[in-house]
Amino acid sequence: MPTRNIQVKESAIPFTIRQKGNLIHYRSAIAIALATQASIEATEIAQQLAIYLQPALHQHLIPIQNIGSGWIQFTLTEGTIQSWLQQCLTPFPALPVSFPLIETPLSFSQYTHHRCCRLLQLGAEANLISLTDNTGNDTNCSLGKQNLLQPEDWQFIYQLIMTIDHLQNSYRSQRTSKLANHLSEAFIRFHRCCRIFDRQQTHFPQIAMMRLNLIAIAQGVLQYLTDDF
Repeated sequence: MPTRNIQVKESAIPFTIRQKGNLIHYRSAIAIALATQASIEATEIAQQLAIYLQPALHQHLIPIQNIGSGWIQFTLTEGTIQSWLQQCLTPFPALPVSFPLIETPLSFSQYTHHRCCRLLQLGAEANLISLTDNTGNDTNCSLGKQNLLQPEDWQFIYQLIMTIDHLQNSYRSQRTSKLANHLSEAFIRFHRCCRIFDRQQTHFPQIAMMRLNLIAIAQGVLQYLTDDF
C-alpha cells in the first residue's frame, strides 16, 4: 500500500457492532473512508488492512476478515470476551458491604442500579462473591463450555460491551441517560430469564458466580452513568 499521510475524521468512518450467538462482531468501513483520499479501491485497501493488522492480534482471539465492499470485520471470540470481563472487574474497588437504598428511586436506571446492589448483597450472603475483596471475583468469569450461558446471558454481555464502548469513545452528554436506560432494559431481561440462586440448576455455583460478576460490572457502569442524575 503506498505510504501517504491520510487523515480521516473518526465521525466519518461507518462502524457497527452486532452479536451472533457467543460471538461479537465489529465492522468498520475505514477502507471506504480512506478510498476517498487515495487512488486505490476500497476493497483492495480493506484486504491490505486485514493482512497488515492481523499479526498484531491473536488470530484465534480476534480474527480479522475482509467481508467485501470495503468493510473489515473484527470478531471477539469467547476467549476474548472472557478476558474483557476479567479486565472490567479488576480495576473496580471493593464493593461496599452495604449499599445505601433510596425508598423511591428517581429513575428507571437508578431502580436498576439499586436492584443490582441488592442482588450483590444476596450473593455475598450466599458466599458466592465477596464485597470486601474483589481480587478473587475476576477468576470466576470463566465462560466454561459454550452451553453454560443462555442467549439472554450473551445479550446482556453484548449490551455491557456496547455501553462501555460508547463511554470510552465519547464524553458524557445527553446520551448518558439513553445508555443507562438501554443497559437497564437489558438487565431486566437478563434477570427475568437467567436464574442466579437456584441451587438445582446445572453448573451451580459456577453459573451463579458468573452472573453475579456480570451484575457487578453493570452496577459499576450504572453508578457511573447515574451519578449526575
